[in-house]
Amino acid sequence: MRGPSGTLHVVDFKTNQIIAAIQPKDYWDDKRHWEIKDNIDTLEFKVFDKTKNAISLMQQNLVLKEVRDGRIVPYVITEVEKDSEGRSLTAYASGEWIQLAKAAYIPPQKIEVKTVIEMVDIALAGTKWKRGKTVYSSFRSMEIDKFIDPLSLLKKIASLFDLEIQYRAEVVGSKIVSRYVDMVEKRGNDTGKEVTLGKDLIGIKRIENSQNICTALLGFVKKEGKDFITIADVNNGVPYLVDNEAFQRWNEDGMHKFGFYSPETESEDMDSTRLLTLMKTEMKKRINTSVSYEVSAHSIGRIFGLSHELINEGDTIRIKDTGFTPQLFLVARAISGDESFTDPSKDKYTFGDYVEIIDTREELQKLYNKLRDSLYDKADMDALKELEEEFKDTSSGFNDRLIAMKTSLEQTDYSIILNAQAVNARMEKLLSELEVNAREIKAKVGKGDIASELNINPQSVLIKSELIDLVGKVKAEWLMAGLLMGMTIKTSNTNEHLHMENQVLRFVNQGTDKIVIGFENERKSKTLNPYIVLGQGDGNGRNVGSIYKDNDGVYYRYVDNAGAESDIRLTAQGNIGIKAQDGLWFTSKRANFTAPIETPAIKFNSAGATPGSQQGTVWVGNGFNGYGPYFYNNGWIPLKY
Repeated sequence: MRGPSGTLHVVDFKTNQIIAAIQPKDYWDDKRHWEIKDNIDTLEFKVFDKTKNAISLMQQNLVLKEVRDGRIVPYVITEVEKDSEGRSLTAYASGEWIQLAKAAYIPPQKIEVKTVIEMVDIALAGTKWKRGKTVYSSFRSMEIDKFIDPLSLLKKIASLFDLEIQYRAEVVGSKIVSRYVDMVEKRGNDTGKEVTLGKDLIGIKRIENSQNICTALLGFVKKEGKDFITIADVNNGVPYLVDNEAFQRWNEDGMHKFGFYSPETESEDMDSTRLLTLMKTEMKKRINTSVSYEVSAHSIGRIFGLSHELINEGDTIRIKDTGFTPQLFLVARAISGDESFTDPSKDKYTFGDYVEIIDTREELQKLYNKLRDSLYDKADMDALKELEEEFKDTSSGFNDRLIAMKTSLEQTDYSIILNAQAVNARMEKLLSELEVNAREIKAKVGKGDIASELNINPQSVLIKSELIDLVGKVKAEWLMAGLLMGMTIKTSNTNEHLHMENQVLRFVNQGTDKIVIGFENERKSKTLNPYIVLGQGDGNGRNVGSIYKDNDGVYYRYVDNAGAESDIRLTAQGNIGIKAQDGLWFTSKRANFTAPIETPAIKFNSAGATPGSQQGTVWVGNGFNGYGPYFYNNGWIPLKY
């Protein structure tokens, strides 16, 4: 697999053109520091002063660097430091996205029932950044209570949808053509890489902290005004949640240790029931001591050129230190790092999101030793030796019996395999449950605090999930939906469909809008002025070839390519008006025309010069014989009256 070349490309910030390419041999003391949290990404390096490369490293110019996952990361130069003694120049740069904090502003508003795609588009409107790879993550609502910048809004969106942000640039030829903001579920990959003490692990500390322990958790959410939401009305009048097991373990003189919790949410749907659910999740985090780890590791993949040993941003790895008692095994994620292309021995990483893997056989051995020690004075030695042999047989055959059990389950019921696999994957906090009885079938799959459920009974099938992804055809006799957003209904193929979005309904035939029904300025206004477009419409209201209604009446109008308009209007006062750019005519298919036009009066407004000659024309105006009616028959003839 090809790795990054290490070349740093310098870009003129005004033209987006690459003006210099600095090879790895031409720079040194480079360090890229990145952090998953808050999307911190900085770059610094040194070059010789008064060279072509040094001249290009001016304030606000950009530096493009290809990172290990193949992305092109744009940095903006924020500081340049010259050293006269060493004749060197040090450039300091930060991820270009920091300039989003000054790129635009978003006014206070309520963003209701929007997808992450729609919210990111709102945040990036008017900037040079575009929405990139974005995962579907249901609908959310957000209230912006003050003027904020696009960068702050992107962070709020990522937090709201529990996603992570990734920035990148696209280069074509020698120019930056696009800048993208990706919203991904999780940066990095689960590589399976094992970091081992003595191989690429420099040191590890296990820190146990009991500072945040509580036995009673008081939760609250502040409402508008001075009111608060608590769980008192759904918890027998008590505003706090109690864990009896934690109370027995941590109480002092029978007194609770209180903790306080106010969820960080802007949802308007918050109530006492929802708060209780969140508090139960939070309580689980506070009843035990917290364990954290400090790990320092270097990347042997960079030093020895082993691509499979590389550690990338956000990667999940395995950490092993057999020097601990008991031996320490962790699953952890790279959350920050320092990387040097010219000196990979300086690479170092910080790991977080730890899950400690417990060796159940060691725990069983401890219990056995404790039991054996307690029985030494109470049982004869022969009985203890027999017990020890039984334990050895049990321990050595444990894995074999587990495999045999799994095989047996595979042969009887495939669904139970999921349960067994979930037990084996306990270190990843996975859960699978299956319950079958005479009345119903229940299935539940969970990861962390997120779970999906399926309930089948004779009356209905209930599916509860953040995302239901149906692949294939779905046939339904009756469909009822609470909300359908931005949808397309295909009638035969991709070129023939109905599309509904932003109060506009489009009938598409052969890839072209043939009928459009909507509202004038449909994206913003609450107008009552609807239109129907017969033909192609531009979607901006008052469309070409449309039937249109406004406060003055209803009319059918047509605008030609030159912008000239003709229309027939039915006014609110009961009048009918016809406006023609050139001619107005009535034609009958019958030779003996017996259906004359009957009207109380006809008003002629043509008071100008004599019109162009046309055989059979009747004209009323100020002609050569004064004001009156004229008839054209090889010349204008005044009519007597």
